[in-house]
Amino acid sequence: EVVRYSQRPALRLLSYKLTQRGPSFTETSTISFDRTGRYSAQVREAGKEEEKASGSTSIPEDVSNGMTSLVLKNMKPGASVTTHLIAFTPKPQVLELRLSREGSDHFAVGLDC
Repeated sequence: EVVRYSQRPALRLLSYKLTQRGPSFTETSTISFDRTGRYSAQVREAGKEEEKASGSTSIPEDVSNGMTSLVLKNMKPGASVTTHLIAFTPKPQVLELRLSREGSDHFAVGLDC
């Protein structure tokens, strides 16, 4: 997953690319889109033929594919926000996403914890 975004004046997605393949995924997919609305998607479910779609679509100003954890990290405690995701089946579908921060969990990774 590769996400390009700007932080000024607020978090804003500029381009997005996702490739999923391998035994952990039920389908293989390669998806990309940018702020202008150009998109390309190839999706193949196990045992089925690959489906492709490309073209142009309307991108909401607050689209947050690949940035959910970043949005949550930058929210004030107790705050909530509504944003959008674009799902590809392989044609694009805009989904509304409501996020709220309810607390935090601390964890450590490594041998010296």
